[in-house]
Amino acid sequence: MRSRTDHTLISSAESVGLLGKSINLDGNSTIILESPRINLGKDAEEQAVLGNKLQEVLQDIINELQDAGNNLRLAGMALKSTDLLLAGTDLAVSTAAISTKLSTIVSTKTYIK
Repeated sequence: MRSRTDHTLISSAESVGLLGKSINLDGNSTIILESPRINLGKDAEEQAVLGNKLQEVLQDIINELQDAGNNLRLAGMALKSTDLLLAGTDLAVSTAAISTKLSTIVSTKTYIK
């Protein structure tokens, strides 16, 4: 089945099934799947995560941890406590390193709503 000038539509009142060793859907710019629920896998139960929203939440947590680290450092300096100073510094450094990785956790190819 091939349309040389416009569109090719496959339609059914109940369902359309495709079966094969390999099924390929290739779009030059976008492939859209629209349904109230989309399952990736036969027994799919887990929900997908909205990556941008997750990044925002994780960044908020990181910011709070960085603030806690800075407060620990300040308390360490005020109380002359090396342990507090080192703990605050370690927390600030590790959260900064984690923050730089946040941009790598989302796909540049797959988007969900």
